[in-house]
Amino acid sequence: MLTGHGNHPTLRYLRHLQWRRQCIRRSLLKWSS
Repeated sequence: MLTGHGNHPTLRYLRHLQWRRQCIRRSLLKWSS
C-alpha cells in the first residue's frame, strides 16, 4: 500500500472492508432465518 500520498488509501480500504462485513452479516442473517 502507498502511504506517502497525502490521501490515506488505507483508511478508505478499511472503511470498504467494514461496509462489506456489514453486507455479509446482513446476508448471513437473511439466509439463517
